Amino acid sequence: MSTLFIHALWRTGSTYFWSKYRAQPNCLAYFEPFHEALLDARETVLSDQFQETRQLLRHPDMKSHYFSEYPFLPEGGVAHFSKDFSYDRYVLDEEESAPGIAAYLDHLVKHARAQGRSAVFQCNRTALRTAWLRRHAAGKHIYIVRDPIDQFASYLDLNGNPYFLAGTMLVAGKGGRHPLLRPLAEAIDLPRIDCPSVAEEMDAYYRWALQAPLIDTLTAHFYLWLVSFLYNLKHADLVIDMNLISDSPGSRAAVEGRLAGLGFPVSLRDCLLPRSAERMHTDLLPSSWRDALNDQDNWIGPRHFAAVQARVLQLALAHLRPALGLPADDFEERTAHVSGHLRLLALPFAS
Repeated sequence: MSTLFIHALWRTGSTYFWSKYRAQPNCLAYFEPFHEALLDARETVLSDQFQETRQLLRHPDMKSHYFSEYPFLPEGGVAHFSKDFSYDRYVLDEEESAPGIAAYLDHLVKHARAQGRSAVFQCNRTALRTAWLRRHAAGKHIYIVRDPIDQFASYLDLNGNPYFLAGTMLVAGKGGRHPLLRPLAEAIDLPRIDCPSVAEEMDAYYRWALQAPLIDTLTAHFYLWLVSFLYNLKHADLVIDMNLISDSPGSRAAVEGRLAGLGFPVSLRDCLLPRSAERMHTDLLPSSWRDALNDQDNWIGPRHFAAVQARVLQLALAHLRPALGLPADDFEERTAHVSGHLRLLALPFAS
């Protein structure tokens, strides 16, 4: 039995993919295996919170809570899980030692195989661990990408819930010493903050973000998006553009064919992600950013995003071109399932 890893940033449609594999009897689909709740939460508490969380995140109806596939310990949490799995080790080099993570994933794979099923991991905290996971956990690896403006709009359009904004800053801050993220941490002067719990770290980074210029938060979001996209073009078996397969039946059919070829067939005919029209009303922003923006038309639009994207691309080209270099001989193959503007974005990194 093979194993499938679905890598993605938040609010990209990865839960949609997870739900598709969860419905297949030959798969045991684990939701977010590096989620901090798996450290010590009790399954009964997660079950009680499920419907409220599902409605907030606008996920489809489900019969059981997100984490019902996990073998929870009686005292709470899942065996072998450690706090540092979520964010402290968000970036792992291929040769790096991480026996605890390997043991944890092996435990979950064996739990699935004991039921005669293949393990499917839907991961929102592994975008920069794909190469490590390919080497140490084997399996097939797909990466899901969504237009970064749509993704950021989705972060904000959650009744003021700060989780995804805080998480973005937490990823950037915790990983700021690694060469892939160091240019960002230096550009926006982002500190590393360590606290006893992830919740405390989230709170600290969110407070930092509220005091920082909006352009720095947008830079962190676009930088993480770009680096993760290019990294997975290099290391994943397949990169899927969710906007493209939402809009194009032909692209959707082609991706379904590739997934079947990887041994994990699935129907995507009902895939439909909303678009933001590349504009966000400033009412969605925290008040400190809204006041500082002082924009008369009350919209964040293409000119704001273009300035941030140019800044991010310059950082990546100046500091990361060798690390993110894409093999020119299979560039066409690796970019076959992303839209034209994403292919153009990746082209300067083809070597």
